[in-house]
Amino acid sequence: MTDAALSALARHYDAMPPVHAMGVQVLDFDGEVLRLRAPLAANVNDKACAFGGSLCGLMTLAGWGLATLRMGRAGHAPDVFVADSEVRYLAPLYDDLVAEARLAQGQSWDEVVATFAERGRARVSLEACVRLPDGGPACTLVGRYAIMTPRAAPREGGARRRHGQESGHDQIPPAPFPRRGRRAAGRLCRQPARADARRHLLQLRRHAALERFRAGAGLRRPAASRGLAAHRAGAGALPPGGREGLSGPARHRDFRRAHPARVEISLVNRHTQRERTLRHTEIWRLDPEARRWWLVNGLPDITAD
Repeated sequence: MTDAALSALARHYDAMPPVHAMGVQVLDFDGEVLRLRAPLAANVNDKACAFGGSLCGLMTLAGWGLATLRMGRAGHAPDVFVADSEVRYLAPLYDDLVAEARLAQGQSWDEVVATFAERGRARVSLEACVRLPDGGPACTLVGRYAIMTPRAAPREGGARRRHGQESGHDQIPPAPFPRRGRRAAGRLCRQPARADARRHLLQLRRHAALERFRAGAGLRRPAASRGLAAHRAGAGALPPGGREGLSGPARHRDFRRAHPARVEISLVNRHTQRERTLRHTEIWRLDPEARRWWLVNGLPDITAD
């Protein structure tokens, strides 16, 4: 392995803030084993020995670097991720941390590279160890690493926007949804509006039910509420004062006939702030005995677009 590859790996480590704080250094790589070093002073715990998180992190980084270097030797530049690992802490370490990573038994780099070339992804099991000054193991790690094809580059729209920024052209705003997903996105946007309309319709129905209960129980509505129906009904409707408020021929008119009234209902969607007006014809009939006006054709459907 060339010194350029090891230098690139060292720069990659140093670019990660947590790894930079650990002071990780690349010692050597013989093609099969990668060795990393981290000073004890930057990775010490409250007991003056090596911090367990630093031990685990250094072994994980050694395995990641080994997989990256071996795939680079085969001519690939994949993304490498640690999938899972098992760590055993065997003895405290009062010296600098030196981790070495190697391929696990039963694994073959040739099979890993062939699988990646065929499928665009592969898995490899690696073993890592940090040793004591006398050569015994301080801790060990067995981990599985996922090797995957890098994510695709930005689409043409992203390249066009970058070109516009460099050349001073107007930027092209991206579509809010993918082309094939706009219909589904439209349904999602309409759902809050329909829910709000259903809630408003339920309130109107509750109000109508309360009015019917008051009429059946002989309760009197407030004057403003009693006059609302007559006001909506238009000319020829019973005034708030009842039939006694009329004079002349109008007093003997048959008020049991239907009285249509055209009304406009303005609705505002609280989510989108979109306003729309609903035109509706209400049909009212008078109940002379109960002295009440009844809406006979029901409430409009405000959920319809």
